Amino acid sequence: MYDTERIIFIGGSGRCGTTLMAMLLDIHPDVASLFEVPMFLSMLQHWKSGHKITHKFAEKLFLESEISTDPNSLFNWRMLPDELNMATHRFINRLNEGAAAPEAMYEWIENIHMVQMIRDGSTRIVHKTPALAQFTDELFQLWPDCYFIHMLRNPVSVIASYLDQNFGPQTIQEGIDWYAQRTGAAIRNGRKHPNYLEVRLEDFVQAPALTLDKLQAFVGLELQTRTILQNMTVRKEQVYKRDGQFDPETRSVIYEKVVDRLPEIAHLYPHP
Repeated sequence: MYDTERIIFIGGSGRCGTTLMAMLLDIHPDVASLFEVPMFLSMLQHWKSGHKITHKFAEKLFLESEISTDPNSLFNWRMLPDELNMATHRFINRLNEGAAAPEAMYEWIENIHMVQMIRDGSTRIVHKTPALAQFTDELFQLWPDCYFIHMLRNPVSVIASYLDQNFGPQTIQEGIDWYAQRTGAAIRNGRKHPNYLEVRLEDFVQAPALTLDKLQAFVGLELQTRTILQNMTVRKEQVYKRDGQFDPETRSVIYEKVVDRLPEIAHLYPHP
């Protein structure tokens, strides 16, 4: 009944619509969305780098678990703090017992997903964290039947949005590096897999019903587009409000630097 294999992962550069898409899909009666799982990113990085388990790594996981289940958090985790701590203890113990990192990680996240679906009354899970864009190969290795939705947005708009936040890149060059690294990793690794889909935020804003229809069909969900859009309004001005933040020359320089690092962007977004 609960589908723990056809997970719908959503990732991207950040400030590109991942939260919006996860919130929209969460309205679907068959879907429970899980937002921002920093522990999972730490586990994936730990596995990818081949590092051994350390007390410092364990402490980092428990600190991140406290943040994830904070009742004042914007995001809706169904798992209670004590339950998450127990699951994390088990993950660390499994590694110390000699279990392979992918096996221990799979068990940990499956537990999180099951709790989220059961308590939400749903049968499918959407798992959204922007930085998952860096780990598409690892996700498809762990879950061959999963889906990866790569949210894309014009790089100039994304970098303008970065600079408005109190976290992440603080300069234009840092924003270019951040965008090119995450977006490039997802494009180059994700396109090798049939269950990878790119969704431009701009396309969704212009044609929300059509974009949602295609996305739901792609991941095997019954179409509930009308219900979704009746329960959430997407305002175009929110997407385009920062487009005038840079002068034309700066916009052109940002675009050209991104395309130099990531030529695929020129096909997705013609020169502004």
